[in-house]
Amino acid sequence: IVSDYRSYTNFAAWYALVGYERGDWRFALRFDQFGTAEHSTEVGQLRGDETGIAGTASAIWTMRKGVRLASELLVVDYNRTKRAALGLPSHVTETQFQVALRVSF
Repeated sequence: IVSDYRSYTNFAAWYALVGYERGDWRFALRFDQFGTAEHSTEVGQLRGDETGIAGTASAIWTMRKGVRLASELLVVDYNRTKRAALGLPSHVTETQFQVALRVSF
């Protein structure tokens, strides 16, 4: 047990979002940039800093009242130093695509 151990993390993030609506369709694009800086009193501890960017594109179609079909593409590119300690690459690009049907009544 380390009685004087302290750790804190600084966070920074910003985003830009633009949307457009035409008829039964809504479109959106979003860009994010983010980062963390981890600080600890433990000597020799691997810092958990992370930096990255993300882009999202989405489309929503209102098929009829109470029924919407949405799709979203998300791409995240980031670097996290602690991943290397687990034998994983510290730089990663991940992509996710999802489709959702929402029915409300």
